[in-house]
Amino acid sequence: MKETINVAFGVTEAWLRYVYVTICSILANAEEDDSFKFYIMCDTTDINFEPMVKALNEIKKADYKFLLMDNSEFDGAIHDWLGVSSSYRLKLPSLVDDDKILYLDADTIVLDDIKKLYSYDVSDYYLAAIEDKLSTKMRKRVNLKDGETFINGGVQLMNLKRFREDNLEEKIFAKLRESKFYTDQDVINDICRGKILSLPLVFNLMAMEEDNKEVYANRREEYENALENAIILHYTNKPWSGMVKHGEFWFMYADLLTQLLTATSGIKIE
Repeated sequence: MKETINVAFGVTEAWLRYVYVTICSILANAEEDDSFKFYIMCDTTDINFEPMVKALNEIKKADYKFLLMDNSEFDGAIHDWLGVSSSYRLKLPSLVDDDKILYLDADTIVLDDIKKLYSYDVSDYYLAAIEDKLSTKMRKRVNLKDGETFINGGVQLMNLKRFREDNLEEKIFAKLRESKFYTDQDVINDICRGKILSLPLVFNLMAMEEDNKEVYANRREEYENALENAIILHYTNKPWSGMVKHGEFWFMYADLLTQLLTATSGIKIE
C-alpha cells in the first residue's frame, strides 16, 4: 500500500497565506503517485478554506485537516516575545493518529519531491532534522557536547510513535516551564539528544540576506553545494518583506497560487 506523506504546519491566521504557498510548492514538485495529508494547526478555523483548497487541487488533490489550537495550553511554557504558533508542533503526538509526520515552518519552499525527505527511516530516532546555522553557539544553551549537533526546528521528520511511547510531549512541556529554557527548539535538542538523525543541509537550506563565512564553517563545501541544489529553502529573511537570496522561488509559487485562485474562484490577491 502506498504510504501517505503527512505534513504539518503551525501558524496564526495572519500566516495562513504563507502556508498555502509552501503547500503549492510541495504539490507542484510531487510525483504523480504521491499521496498527501496536510495538517494545518491554527489559532482559528473561522475561515473559508474552500477557495484555497480548490485552487491547490488544480495542481494535485490532497487531504486537508484544519486543527483549532487552544493557546492557553501553552501558558507558562512559551515566552510572549516568541509567539506561540511555532510551538504548535509540540502537540502533534496527541493531535494526530499518524506514526510519522513532516513538520515544516511556513517560511519554507520545497523545490523537489518531498518524498526524498519523507522516505528517511526514523524508526530508531525521535526525529530527523538539519543542523542549525548557529549550531556551534546554540548547543551551549543546552550543554550539548563537542561534536553533538544542535538542530533547527523548522524542518522535522517526527517519529510520533516513539514520541508517544516515551511520553515526550509531557516531558518537553515540563522542561519548557523551567525558566532556563527559552524556546521549544532548545528543549527538543535537550530532550531528544542522542535520538536525532542529522540530515543533509539540502533539506533545510537557511536562505539569508547575505552569506556569512562563519555559517557551517565545518561543512562549507556541503553548504555551498546546498545553496545551488536545495530541496527545501528556509527563509531566515522573509522574501515578502525584502530582498533575500533565492527569494524568486517563493514569488514563483506565490504567483502560481494566485493565478489558480483567480481561475477557480475569481479571487484576486493584491
